[in-house]
Parts: sequence; C-alpha cells; structure tokens
Amino acid sequence: MNVNEPKIRFKVVILPEWNNKEKGNFWEEVSADLFSQYDWKVIENIEFDGMQTDIYIKHDEARETGLIECKFQQEEINAPTIFKLMGQALYKKVDFAHLLSTSALNGKAKAVVDEYTKTQKPFRLFIWSSDKLAEKFMKIHGIQLPERKFISNVRTITLLVTHKKEFFWIAEEMGESAIPYRAIIFATSNTKNNYNSEYWKKYFSTNEIWENLEITVFDETLTEHENKSTNESFSEVKKVIVSNINQAENFYDYHRPCRPQDFFGRCKPQDEFWNFVKNVRDEETDLRVVSFSGSTGLGKSSLVLKLASDCRQKPEYKDNFYIHHVDVTSINQEKATLFVIAVIRKALQEAIDSGFVDLPDHQVSIESAEPPYFDSKSIKLLIETLKKSGKVIVIFFDQFEEILTKDSLSYLYGLFEQAAKEVDSLKQNIVLGFCWRTDVNLSAKHQAYFTWHNLAKIRKDIYFSEFSQQDSLSLLNEFENYLNQNGNRLQNSIKKWLLNNCQNKPWLLKRFCSDIYHQHNEADLYSEQKKVITKFDIKAIFDKDIERATLIPGSYKCLMNIAELSPVDKVDVGNQFNHDVINSLLNSKLVIQNGQNYKIYWDMFREYLLEDKLPEMTINYRPRTKISTVLKIFRLLKTCETISDLASGSGYANDTVQNAILDLQNFFQVTRNKENGKIIASEIFLNLKDEEIAEKLAEQIEAHVVIKKIYEQLKPGESMSLYKFQKLLSNRQTTAKDYASKMLSWFYFTGLLEKRLNGIVRPTHAKQGKEKGKLLDQSDWAQPSLLDLL
Repeated sequence: MNVNEPKIRFKVVILPEWNNKEKGNFWEEVSADLFSQYDWKVIENIEFDGMQTDIYIKHDEARETGLIECKFQQEEINAPTIFKLMGQALYKKVDFAHLLSTSALNGKAKAVVDEYTKTQKPFRLFIWSSDKLAEKFMKIHGIQLPERKFISNVRTITLLVTHKKEFFWIAEEMGESAIPYRAIIFATSNTKNNYNSEYWKKYFSTNEIWENLEITVFDETLTEHENKSTNESFSEVKKVIVSNINQAENFYDYHRPCRPQDFFGRCKPQDEFWNFVKNVRDEETDLRVVSFSGSTGLGKSSLVLKLASDCRQKPEYKDNFYIHHVDVTSINQEKATLFVIAVIRKALQEAIDSGFVDLPDHQVSIESAEPPYFDSKSIKLLIETLKKSGKVIVIFFDQFEEILTKDSLSYLYGLFEQAAKEVDSLKQNIVLGFCWRTDVNLSAKHQAYFTWHNLAKIRKDIYFSEFSQQDSLSLLNEFENYLNQNGNRLQNSIKKWLLNNCQNKPWLLKRFCSDIYHQHNEADLYSEQKKVITKFDIKAIFDKDIERATLIPGSYKCLMNIAELSPVDKVDVGNQFNHDVINSLLNSKLVIQNGQNYKIYWDMFREYLLEDKLPEMTINYRPRTKISTVLKIFRLLKTCETISDLASGSGYANDTVQNAILDLQNFFQVTRNKENGKIIASEIFLNLKDEEIAEKLAEQIEAHVVIKKIYEQLKPGESMSLYKFQKLLSNRQTTAKDYASKMLSWFYFTGLLEKRLNGIVRPTHAKQGKEKGKLLDQSDWAQPSLLDLL
C-alpha cells in the first residue's frame, strides 16, 4: 500500500434484534459470491453464537472439506479463539480452516498462528482479518476506492456492509486535534439506495458506530469544494474538551482533591501501584489495567495527583513513568463518543511534548473513531520507543463512575471497555487506570456494572479503606502547623475530639479543618458538647452549606438544576440563570467548573440534594447510663436546668446525672452552656412521646458498631445468647456485663433488638422490636444463664 493511501478496514452491521438463524442467513447471503469464487458449497451451519457464525463447506473439485469461522467483534481475536477453531477443525477432520474476522489478532493469537504454520499440520489454517476481507470483497464486487482528491485527509476508510447487504465506504476525515471529526459516506458499485446525512446519523447512532462525527454524504454531481461545504458546521466543529483533575487551592479546601504537598498516608496503595507499574516495565505481569477502588471521600483522586507529581519530581520515577490524568466529568455530551480517543491521543502527545518520550516533533494521531485505536503508525512508533527505553505511560480516568448520573452517557462504558481490552491485548508499556467508587448503587443489569465486573480478570485492583489512626494524626499535625504559620492555633481539646470522633474519614477531617480555619463554630460546638457524629449531623452541615450558598434568589433552583443534570454544559446553565446566581454557587464551591461543564463538588453532596441520602457514620459510643435513667432525667429538663437540680429531682447521685447528660448531649439535642452550666433541651424533643423518641433514636443508633456486628451474624428472626453478646463488647467479663446492661436497654427501647428469655433476637422487621418505646425491668438482662456459658 502506498504510504499516502488510507488504511482499509471491513465492517459488518448485524441488527441486535436478529436471532441466530437470521445472523447465519445474513452471512451466507453476504458471502455467497465469496464462496462461489473459491468453489465452496455450504454443507452445514453448525453454530450461531452472538457475533460468531461457524460454517462447514466442501470443495467439490479438490474433494476437500473446510471450516469457516466468522467473527464480527470489535475487540481483537485472542489465542483461545484460535485454539477453539483448531480443535473444531481436528474434531471434524477437515482439510482447511478459515477465520474470517472484522478485527485483527492480538499478540498471543498471532504467535499461535505463526507457530502452527511453520510445519506441516493436519489441516491448513488461514486468517482473513479486516483488511484482507475488504480486499476480497472489493475484488469480487468490483469496488474501487474513492478518488484520492476526495479523501486526501483520510487515514482510515472502512468498507461497510449494512444489514441490507449494501456496501458503502465510510471515510474518516482527520481534524486539527489529530482525531477524526467527520465521516464521508461514499456509494459503491454495489449500492442500490442513496441515503441522506440524517439517515446515516440515525443509523450510526442506533448501531453505536461513528457517533458524534460530522456526516457528509458524497455527491458526485457536486464539485470538491461543494462536497466539503455540504455540512455547514464543517469548519466549526467543536473540539473534544479533555480536562485534568482539578486540585484544591490550599490545605483547607475540601471541595477538590488535595494538593500533592498536602497528601498524607496511603502508603500501602502507593507501594502497590509502584510495584505494579514496575512489573509492567519489567514484563513481569500481563495486566495493563489498574483501578483505585473504594468508597467516596477516601482520597483516590488525591492519590492520582500525588503519584503524577512524584513522576515529575522524584528521580526514581521521573525517567521511568509518566501519568496523565483526566476527569471524566469534563465530557461533552455532543462529542461523547470521541472522548476516550481524545484522552488517549492527548496523553500520548503530552508524554512526547514533555520530553518523557524521546521523539522530537513527533505527532500522535488516532486515525479512526472505531477500534482498534492504537494501530496508527504514529502510535506504533511511540510504543516501540517506550519498549526500548523501558518507560511506561499511565492514563488515569478519574470519576469514572460519575457518568452513571446521565443515562444518555451510560453507553460510554462500552468505549472504555474496548480501550481497556485493546491495551490488555497489546501487552505493551501503556496502562489504563480508573478510579472507581465502590459505594455507588448499581443494578446487576446496569451496563456499567456488567462492564466493570467483566474487566475484573484483566485488572489490578488497589483498594482504599478508611485512614489509619496515624494517618489522621499526621493530617491534624500538618493542619496545626498550617494554622501556626498563619497566626492561629488548634486547641488540644478540639484536636483530640477530631481524632476520636471523625472515624478516620479523610473527607470529614478536611471538612472540620476548613470550618476551623474559617472560624465556623461546628468543631467547637461538637467538641464542647462531647457530640458523637451521626449522619444527621452531616445533614446539618450540608444544610448550613446550602443556606450560606443560596442567599441570592434563584440560586437554590440553579443548584438543584446542576445536581439533576451534572455534569451539565455551562452554556445550558447560563441560558437559564443569570451570572450573579451562577457566580454565587461557584464562589461557594458547592458548584465547580470542569472543562465546559458545571458539576456538584462532591458526589455525596449531590446525592443528598437529590435523594436525601446521607453517608453512613458508624457509632462506637457506649452509653454511660441505662435508657430509663436517661429518659427520667430528660423529662426533668422541663423544670430543671442544672446538675444539682436534676440530682435533687431524680434522686440520683451527681455522677450519675453527669453521665446521663453526656448521653443526652449525644442523642437528645441537649446542650450545656459552658458559661453558666445551664442545660438546655430542644422543646420539640421534650414534647415527644416515648415511642416517638424511640423512633428518632433508632435512626441514629442503627449505625452503632455493635448493631452492625450483630446484624452481620444474625438474619432477621435469629438469636444470640447474652454471653456471646457480652463477648462482642469486651473480653473482661465484669466490664462486659456492665456495658451489656446499659447498651441492651438502648437497643431494646429503639426496637433494634428484641429480648427473648436469656437470648437476644434480631427483629423480623427492621427497627420494630417488641420492646420498642417501652421501659422494662432490666435487672436480669446482663446475667447469662449456665446454658449460655456452655
């Protein structure tokens, strides 16, 4: 092929609703002329499976039989497919076997074929891939390539066979961004019908091919200039926008991933990542896809920024590894199907432009919007250079699962899957990375769920958990230094409270650090009142954020609009809301700009706006008193305001009252004025009946670590002995008895557990235990029987 001629591919469209018989009949009719040229006659169609058809044929003159396997898939053919074909050929004792495939063989499959064809074997093996099939059908049907002057800027041209068995040329014209931007449709000598551009747009969209490209139907009656001008938007094609991960502006900015210099902990994930990419470089692993997996707010995006920074600055990494990261929420819906190839091209080009890859003035191009993406000469040269120099490029897609929020973008997971499988089949020094949120709720039928789990066998997973206590302490120590440098200080009492109550959640620690820096009083208030943090406290924090950010009329409506459509084109938002409203949300950082899109700063906050969903906060607080004591003192707060008054009114000792007040502060909306010592209860809460209080407490205490452990062990209706319950609390029996007596009183009252003789039962219906809202005699609750101890 002349160096200036485009690469020729072959593609078949089979309608998804066709059954296996229809697929087989279609291929027989399409290939009838091909078979007749070689004097092949069909003996039997023996298998129609998805995009595969197996056909047995005979050659009368040569008195030979053969097996034809036809595969119409996008991913490359792997070695097991070749082995299967060879096994079938041996079993049927055929004289020859042909694989007709619209995709190429991967490296291992090529090696298998090469090894087989070196010596004489029981049958002859032939592989006709995309370019070979195009050549065969062109010859049979007398199809010529379009004149060169009409495809001068085309690197890839595809001979398309439609479901109507018509042949068309699809020429992909390159744009300024070095990726295809326009598809020019040429009729062939086989074409019976002429279709306009609107037909082709719909056809491509229905079959998920060549989407988002500009469409021009070539008309031979027009001049070359007129054909190029057929589509008025030709010269105004929107470029595909690709944005990197946006990092925080400073230490206390919790709205974005933290700066590399502010990153703490995650030693194990870092070590796992570096070991993995070193193994890629040293050819000690076959995997070429890596994921950072964990629930939201654990620092996955921040770690990507940290690793990318280390690649640029640390001597042991900068000459060996290059990380390019992109935020998937910068995707433009109008050009969505071009996003993946735009990211790949940009990443590879920037690796060259930065000097990481020694290819001066080399320009990377991706020559087709359809896979394979890495087969252009420019990319092949880059891959060879990486291999020789022992260098690895990692392309990280952050917020990968975020496009789940838009049903119209869910099909993109298929494009990510294709790219991942292609990189995996290449087994070269290019790695694709994904940040994946594990706490997103997906149906097993959802395409993204299927895609992600389908990639598990070719993926290295690196999991994220909560911070360690040392990680949390390191973050707070650095924040303390930051405050000191700015003339402020972090009180030891607040620091200790943060360490003990933020449950080692990075996002919550950063949130309170921001409040302290801006002198909001949330941390002071919580630490003074010894407040346990529950999901309802997160609700209060979110509500205050919304209140501060929506002072301008229309700002709340705009916030909700962005939440519903996120990521949403900023032009669309600007058409509905004025600049003051939008700027107020941007200044509050509840909304951030990414590329040409607006989005809510954090997926957890977005879920709260749309679904009232709150993060699960595990409680490990151990009540100081039984629920009966707490309620008795709580009712006295209608008339009593001090510890001494409550002690007198209840008959309890001061220490008991003090302990009860701690319990009340944590769960009953009770506060204590540090200046005058007065205890204040919410009027609304004071007026609730016991049953209503039980319901409110249940919503908070169901997240208790003890309840979670019990529910892990028991199904609804199942029971456990008191002795086993005590063992959950402590190894010291005397301490466990005391804890059990107090905690069971709360769990029974809230209906989270039921009492049954000397056992404990998980209620059949959630939070509906028989003792809910009742104050029972608890004298025997913590005394295990002899049978319990056996």
